[in-house]
Amino acid sequence: MRLHPLCCSGCGAPVPLGSGSVARCAACGAGTPIPPEYEQLQRVAQSAARDTRMAEELYGQIGAAPRAWEKQILRGVARASGPLTGVGMLLGGIAIHYPPLGIPMMLAALWVLGYPVSWVMRGFYWLTGRPHAGPLEALTVLLVTMVLFVPPIGVWIIRKQRDASLDGVRRDIHASLAASLPERPGGPSRCRRCGAPLDVPAGALGVACTYCRTDNLVALPPAWVAHVRAADFQRFLRIDDALNAFRTAKETARSRTWTLAFVWVLVGPAVLLAGWLMGKARITY
Repeated sequence: MRLHPLCCSGCGAPVPLGSGSVARCAACGAGTPIPPEYEQLQRVAQSAARDTRMAEELYGQIGAAPRAWEKQILRGVARASGPLTGVGMLLGGIAIHYPPLGIPMMLAALWVLGYPVSWVMRGFYWLTGRPHAGPLEALTVLLVTMVLFVPPIGVWIIRKQRDASLDGVRRDIHASLAASLPERPGGPSRCRRCGAPLDVPAGALGVACTYCRTDNLVALPPAWVAHVRAADFQRFLRIDDALNAFRTAKETARSRTWTLAFVWVLVGPAVLLAGWLMGKARITY
């Protein structure tokens, strides 16, 4: 049997069931006895603390969104990573199938990529009062690149990409799980699915509707909810789905970090060998 939201015996407004034998109306203050057919719903709602814990876990783990300048850097990295990856794969394929042509081309690419690092190194020497007037050895520049630049910059980019993904997940959560506003000022928040009044404990971030068991986030500014709902978003039906999307973003970042470490270990010796060969060829910066 489908039960409709319990209404106040005084003014007729929907009232939350609460935890006692009488439901108190927020609009007129009248008390409405809880009918027997609503008592089971009341007991289920009292034992369903899982949704609140999940909402707290979600808000506690997502963290702060990336700043505007970080987002711009990430957009630039995303635009550049595709062409750079394509060039690297092309050079690698040529080096494997046509070593006499491919190896010199890869050495030339490494030589060009070493220039930004050499400029940074000269700037560091100048700032520390140790100007380096002579040329920089190719092996030194590539070694500094592999040790001091690639791991920190790569990890930073991966972390910021994760934060950007979580920022999108958070926006989708706000837009799709936010409870509906009260029918009248001072009244209870309403379920986003069936419109029933919600029992919201003090300090709660999210609650499940007593009637349809839909998850609702309740600690969100109305203007914020209206803003994110005005844009396209992925619709999450439950907190569980949102948490799974959050965990997927974290797992993706973790796998990218391991991939970076694997590539660094695999390619590092080859890059250092290239630096040694460039030194033998008297290539400097």
